[in-house]
Amino acid sequence: MILSFHPCIDADKQIIMGERSADNEIQQIIQKSSAVILPQGCSAGLYSMCRSHCPHVFPNYDKRFQYPGKMGQARLFAVMGVPIPRTMVWRDVGSFKEHKKIKKNPPHSFPFIIKTDQGHEGDGVFLVRDEDTLASV
Repeated sequence: MILSFHPCIDADKQIIMGERSADNEIQQIIQKSSAVILPQGCSAGLYSMCRSHCPHVFPNYDKRFQYPGKMGQARLFAVMGVPIPRTMVWRDVGSFKEHKKIKKNPPHSFPFIIKTDQGHEGDGVFLVRDEDTLASV
């Protein structure tokens, strides 16, 4: 049996999780499946359960959960040797501003981008053109 958690991909059995968490009933269905198709918004818990109890899981989100967030993506690209723009990691905007205050200037010239670790489709991405926009971030 092929099990699909994806809302747009039909299979022998289809389960739309919504906001609920995977429970024992879901685990039993996964264990009976020969393959599982995951949704795009797959939680770490559902993915772990599927990988633990079914031999064929699509897509493979191993790297997504091993390297979460934008900082994780930057680490993954470095590990894989993928060229990316110079990336500096700060605990938060406050620590960046503190570094700037101590050093008397930003660690790079304007303009630059600040991204939060989480977010998608442009959420948490800020173009910093000058001191005024930096102060508003």
